[in-house]
Amino acid sequence: MKTPKAIIVSGLQRSGSTWLFNVAREVAKLATVDFFSCYSDALKSELITKAQNSALLIVKAHTPARELCDFIQSSPGIFFATYRDPRDCVASLMTQFKLGFDEALASVTRTSNWFIQLDKSYKPFLLCYEKKFTQDPLTIRLVADKMGYPISDLDIDTIYQTLSPESIASLITLRDENGHFTDARPDKQYDRETHWHPNHLGDGSVGKYQTVLTLAQQRRILQQNVPFYLRYYAPADQ
Repeated sequence: MKTPKAIIVSGLQRSGSTWLFNVAREVAKLATVDFFSCYSDALKSELITKAQNSALLIVKAHTPARELCDFIQSSPGIFFATYRDPRDCVASLMTQFKLGFDEALASVTRTSNWFIQLDKSYKPFLLCYEKKFTQDPLTIRLVADKMGYPISDLDIDTIYQTLSPESIASLITLRDENGHFTDARPDKQYDRETHWHPNHLGDGSVGKYQTVLTLAQQRRILQQNVPFYLRYYAPADQ
């Protein structure tokens, strides 16, 4: 297989996609690869230019357009996709990014619907939040292997420490102290290189929706995401 020239990391909101995006970036750094990374759901002219002028393009997205996916696929490229119980995604958007329930539900449902199509059409490598892939150093080796850049155990440990909750929290705090962030809602601002938002880090818990959402809200999420639950969490037992 040819070494990929493009990578896309997509996923449901609050499912670990930003962490995985940064794993890919750190692997590229250690491999001394000339890369360009960004967030984009659309195929923009800048991406095409950057892909032509860089050895590697790394894109983070939530609902990547088919044109972008086709471009990544033909580069050649590889796809990673992260997912999480939509109830926890909604709950986490509410607690960490201060979204209202209806807005959080609409955003997660839109992404989960597209996620199924992405999975069917482009066969991404799937990572499930509940399996705690962000807490497993072996995830880093997996990403590096998929990227075609072998790395040592020491490299894995270095990246794992760089992307530990403590290190990420320190980076976010530093950006905040430097005036990078404002009092605006957290989801509306981010660090341009890493795409960490203020208040990005949650507690990593599974099932937090049980203490954040009402039973009526939980039912609405289940009702609007039936295809997703049937495909990835069957049976939808609650």
